[in-house]
Amino acid sequence: MQKGRVEFIDDAFFTFTDNGDHVSSTAFFSLNDAATLNLMAHLERIADGRRVKISLHETAPEIAVLASRGYAQTGAKGALQYWERADASGNA
Repeated sequence: MQKGRVEFIDDAFFTFTDNGDHVSSTAFFSLNDAATLNLMAHLERIADGRRVKISLHETAPEIAVLASRGYAQTGAKGALQYWERADASGNA
């Protein structure tokens, strides 16, 4: 398990934890849509076919990009939303 690692890519950064069966990100920030797409691609490469879970504030502009790439909101707690993309077998 890799915990709390930070990745910086161009105009963006994210933290992630490798939980074994999935990869989660609790700090996911980008300055534009292109940077968001780069972050997502990098996080998906780290996940290597496993589920990806991202936590974002309900007003985060990154949400529109996540939704356009097949991510779905799977929960919420206050203003925090949880977004997931299924693993390679389609399991969310």
